[in-house]
Amino acid sequence: MVDALDSKSCSLCEWEFKSPHPYQKTKTPHWGVFLYQDKMQAEEKKYLNQRASNLYNNGDYQKSSELSLQVLAKDPKNYTALINLGNVYFLQKKYKEAILYYNRARHIKPQDSIVLINMGLVCYECSKFSKSKIFLQKVLKKDSYNQNALTIIGQIYLEEEKYSKAIKSFKTALKHNPQDVWLHSYLGRSLQKSKNFSEALDEMWLALELSNGADSQHLDFAYGLYEIADEKSKKFVDSWLKKWQQKYPQNDIVIQTWNAFHPNKNFTLSKQGYISNLFDMFADNFEDCLQELNYHAPEFIAQKSAEFYQTDTNKKLRILDLGCGTGLCGKYLDSVFKNKEFIGVDLSAKMLAKAEEKNIYNQLVKGDLLYYLKSNTKLFDLVVSADVFTYFGNLDKTFFLINKSLHQNGVFIFTISKNIISEDDWIQHISGRFLHSENYVKNTLKKYKFYILDFTEKCLRNEGENEVLGWVVTSIKK
Repeated sequence: MVDALDSKSCSLCEWEFKSPHPYQKTKTPHWGVFLYQDKMQAEEKKYLNQRASNLYNNGDYQKSSELSLQVLAKDPKNYTALINLGNVYFLQKKYKEAILYYNRARHIKPQDSIVLINMGLVCYECSKFSKSKIFLQKVLKKDSYNQNALTIIGQIYLEEEKYSKAIKSFKTALKHNPQDVWLHSYLGRSLQKSKNFSEALDEMWLALELSNGADSQHLDFAYGLYEIADEKSKKFVDSWLKKWQQKYPQNDIVIQTWNAFHPNKNFTLSKQGYISNLFDMFADNFEDCLQELNYHAPEFIAQKSAEFYQTDTNKKLRILDLGCGTGLCGKYLDSVFKNKEFIGVDLSAKMLAKAEEKNIYNQLVKGDLLYYLKSNTKLFDLVVSADVFTYFGNLDKTFFLINKSLHQNGVFIFTISKNIISEDDWIQHISGRFLHSENYVKNTLKKYKFYILDFTEKCLRNEGENEVLGWVVTSIKK
């Protein structure tokens, strides 16, 4: 989004707003006082707009919108306040409200690049690509190198699978700003989709280097390697993988990916830094992405929980959601159990923030799942876990600690992905995820005194054009 404040600087003026001049209350003010009063009102609006923008940049959307509404109460056609309110609603994903305020701003300055770009962006987010392009092309007609417009329109072409046009847009934007990390990343993705794999890896590597090894670019590079290897071959990306591992040997994302490409039985657990960075990065759009992947694991778990407890759903239960993420399991279980104490644990602070917004959990804990289970002293009636064991290879320690955390006859319901690649008990896929065999899961449950009540094969989600098969497992501690 583009801010409507002075384009030279987004920083606030370092001065304090002063109270109105006392003469403004005079019954018969002279002309000079009216001029002074008008000046003070203009300064007040400017100050409020600047404060609103600052609050918006700091994530305090409520106070930011309150100040902008104060400005609009005095001046309904204040362009800066309208843009700021549109931006606030946009970041809250309230796109209808954002469009409303952007449209009001557009009536005031119909050809201004700020409002045209922001309208283009909100239409893009609403998948109204044709409409978005109309706004963006108006900007590019006046300024053919406008980086914001070129970036958004490039993303649209990427979504529309018009890869040559996407490449052209990103390359044009890079002429204006060759050091932009994300432009190189987007260009790399477009080149990958157009089957220019070597050029794609060049751009992804350049993005990584320009970012000084930012974790967001490590993740992007990891996905690029995985997807290109999946389409081409592991051998094709091997030299890049080695170069990456040699330069960043201590990075958790690099370690995770290296071991996925070079299976190592001693690598039995995903790195915490890999998991937390991955989910922090995707937290804002996580649920939208899962919907596109036809993901149903939380619903399956809620369904099996309801089947097990049947008429006992009003019973007071203490429930643990291991790897609760944004609270999807909690959302479905909340409709099953009305009388519960609900605890969620996850490594990602940003995922937990999303879970907290649902107002379902009694307590949310940021931390390692195994450490939490080990240190937990108050037992649970039900432990649920949706697609968490895809980050665990060997399950012995995990199942042992879950058993210790449950009351006698406590219930453990989870999903787990199926190893369709080999005869091994478990294997790490080149995506970085662990897959398990049916016998291994069943034998490990029995080893730690769980009685299996139900072991149902399901499609847990889609990955590209492929189904990810797994099981929904209901077991009880005996």
